[in-house]
Amino acid sequence: MASSKQFVDYLCDQMAQAKVSARRMFGEYGLYCGGSILPVFVTILSL
Repeated sequence: MASSKQFVDYLCDQMAQAKVSARRMFGEYGLYCGGSILPVFVTILSL
């Protein structure tokens, strides 16, 4: 499931003090802080 632009904007707004930004990457988004990509850990649950 693809991330929505609105959700990515919300995340960036929540982390605005840390100057986090987002860029499109491989059909999704990468989050950056100070020019470095942030590690994102995702747990995929199979039901």
